[in-house]
Amino acid sequence: MLIASKRNANRIRSTVLILAAVAAMAAAAVHLRADEPYARNRDYDLQHSKIALRFDVEQKKVIGDVTHTLAILRDGTSKVAFDSVGLTNRHGKQGAGQI
Repeated sequence: MLIASKRNANRIRSTVLILAAVAAMAAAAVHLRADEPYARNRDYDLQHSKIALRFDVEQKKVIGDVTHTLAILRDGTSKVAFDSVGLTNRHGKQGAGQI
C-alpha cells in the first residue's frame, strides 16, 4: 500500500509539473510572433509581387526588378517599409515616379 501511494504521489507531481510547464509556454507564446523581431505594423496589404531576376555569377550579383501591388489599410500612411536584410536597393519607383 505504501509503494502504491508513493507511485500515485510521483504521478501527481509529474502531472502538475508538466501542466505548469505547458501553462508557462502558453503564456510566453501569447507575446511572441513567429516573425519577430522583424515584423512590421500592417499598414498595407501586399496583394501581388512580380519578380524578374538575372544572375551575374562572375560578379556574384543578382540583378532584377520587383514590382509590388499593394493596398493601403490605414488612412494617413505616408511610408511603406519592406524588410530586406543585406539587400542593396539602387532604384525605386512609385507608379511612373521615383520614390
